[in-house]
Amino acid sequence: MKALREHKGLWWLVLVWMTGFAVLRVIQHLTLNTNGQDLSLFDYAIANTADGRFMQTIFRNPHLFGHHFSPILLLLVPLYWIHNGPMTLLLFQVAAVGASAVPFYFIAQWKFNDARVALLLTVSYLLYRKLTMGLMYDFHMEMMEPLFIFSAFWFAVQKRWGWYFAFLVLAMACKEDVALYLVPLGLFLVWRFQEKRVGWGTVGVCAVWFGVAAGWAVPHYHSAGLPHYFEEVFYGNLGSGLGEVVVLLVTHPARVLGEVLDPLSLRGLFNTFGAVLFLPLFAPASCLLTSAPRDPKTHLSEP
Repeated sequence: MKALREHKGLWWLVLVWMTGFAVLRVIQHLTLNTNGQDLSLFDYAIANTADGRFMQTIFRNPHLFGHHFSPILLLLVPLYWIHNGPMTLLLFQVAAVGASAVPFYFIAQWKFNDARVALLLTVSYLLYRKLTMGLMYDFHMEMMEPLFIFSAFWFAVQKRWGWYFAFLVLAMACKEDVALYLVPLGLFLVWRFQEKRVGWGTVGVCAVWFGVAAGWAVPHYHSAGLPHYFEEVFYGNLGSGLGEVVVLLVTHPARVLGEVLDPLSLRGLFNTFGAVLFLPLFAPASCLLTSAPRDPKTHLSEP
């Protein structure tokens, strides 16, 4: 109760924000303004799992994990036993994004030691254009990532390592490539927090997770005859599989650098950093957290 009284501004902010966007999402769906493919893809997979047909879909690969390894979706199956339909996904996404404001607020309060500054930053976060665009763009696992990553970082600040690794695993369970984005978090812990054991442990866990998820799970569930995952969406121009991508990184680093520095990629990086006034560039250590090896071109099309 004390925490509720001390941070009532935060709770009211999250409640009003969630209510507003929940109404918007319901209206969006009922007026036929949601996407018929992406939303249906996840709806079919979770509904089929709830009925005993594990992650089966009728789009792309017959099995969802043949496209993306996202075991976090299994947590939504019990919700489908209560209400089976895409509205469950849309409202759950609103709740997940709204909840991410809570660890964000506490991180900001820890950093600036001022509840008012933390609240203002949280307002700016919840109204951040790319966040709201992603929220309103049907349903995607990526929108759950801020909740888990912010929570992991907050528990790292508190040095509660059990909870830190629990949320780290939840974040990686959203999508196989999240493990790559979390490697810089481990390096950040080594550099800034001097937590070498935890930091390098994070790097190791991420490497193992990505290797198993992208190197075994996705190919295992992938249907023969369809475009391979790497060819279709993930660094396909660098190789047709995880092994080829790794070999190319070692043997032809200049080619990889050329991909990063081409005009389209640079534009993507400009859009990413420009949205926050390039402020991360003034804090090199913190900027490490944004240095994950994601294809910058995706920032042109993704929310």
